[in-house]
Amino acid sequence: MTRATSVNDDQRRTTINLRPIWLYGYGGHAKVVADLALACGYEIAGVLDDCPQVVESSHGNVRPGFRLDPNSEIFTRHQPMILCVGNNQTRADLAAILPNSFVSLIHPSAIVSPSALIGVGTVVMQGAVIQADAQIGEHVIINTAASVDHDCFIGNFSHISPNATLCGEVKVGTKSWVGAAAVVIQRIVIGDSVTVGAGAVVIRDVANQKTVVGNPARIIDDGSLAQHEKAGTGHAVNQRRLAALLESVNHVRRTFRRPEFSELHANQRLMRDLEFDSLDLAELTVLLESKYGVDVFADGVVQSVGEVLAKLDALQ
Repeated sequence: MTRATSVNDDQRRTTINLRPIWLYGYGGHAKVVADLALACGYEIAGVLDDCPQVVESSHGNVRPGFRLDPNSEIFTRHQPMILCVGNNQTRADLAAILPNSFVSLIHPSAIVSPSALIGVGTVVMQGAVIQADAQIGEHVIINTAASVDHDCFIGNFSHISPNATLCGEVKVGTKSWVGAAAVVIQRIVIGDSVTVGAGAVVIRDVANQKTVVGNPARIIDDGSLAQHEKAGTGHAVNQRRLAALLESVNHVRRTFRRPEFSELHANQRLMRDLEFDSLDLAELTVLLESKYGVDVFADGVVQSVGEVLAKLDALQ
């Protein structure tokens, strides 16, 4: 890890002599990282992606990723790179195979204590706050306006989403995701590969590979990959729950999405007739993320059924 002061001082120097950097991945998260890199005094040497055919055609400088072209001259320790992939496990996989040197990026508007430690490959977005003696691991995403208080520890490849708050002395394991606007109270321990739903309020420790949502946060899915593989039922149970929730939402779409029904009316009918509460809404959005690989909270906390319907329309 690096002392945050040295990172900030370096990145806030004049940009007369821009330093080249390669971006690996080019989805929505990469667009934000590209802006971050420019703000930190880098120029974008190019973009690499394992699926270049799905990248927007307007971005012509997209080259095949390591899995497609491992012999490219780009993949050497002399070429600085930043991983622009939102999926925690994918970032871990790429970091393990790529020979490049990775850089950390801290936006000039972020507030980072001089005593904080920032791991290699980590990105700290606009308006984020990292307080005294916090330790941030490698390839971590501290997203827009996230708050990490004193003496927190965040393990490698985790993601703290926009406006999430970690109070003092919170510990987050590796490859965990804390959703947008979630709050974790002081001294809570969150394990490895945990998902904390957007807007959740975590007041108890969360074991490895659990998913929690709501206020106060509760477990909605075992999530233990080992147990699921051994029993052969976990994935099916999860899919049945998702199917039930989707059917509830689709029922609203079929029944109430007509000109004579306002969105508010549809929401009220859904809540009353189907007993579909805010916790169900949070659970649905988390399960959608796991099914489609899309962060349905990317644009903020989803607060209405109408917003979920819009997300579903965009995915179909």
